[in-house]
Amino acid sequence: MAHPFAAMLVPLGFLQHVLGVSVDDPDVVRARHAYLRVFAGTAPGEDLATTLEVACRVTKVARVLTWDRALQAARDDYEELDEEWRPPR
Repeated sequence: MAHPFAAMLVPLGFLQHVLGVSVDDPDVVRARHAYLRVFAGTAPGEDLATTLEVACRVTKVARVLTWDRALQAARDDYEELDEEWRPPR
């Protein structure tokens, strides 16, 4: 289970990457507000934006742990990993 706001980490990050902008760019903010509009009846907009920011921070930790488990499983199965996925020596 995860918080529904955690789902925005990748899309918002991808949007920032594609546009070459920061998190406070108007296009990113507009996309964030469009997503949060669905939740407008649950809390004030500024509370939703803060919760989204916290959820995305926490989600980064969860994604790192997921990738770590996946790579460890591949190593345990003796799968050959590309150099970019190998841990530093």
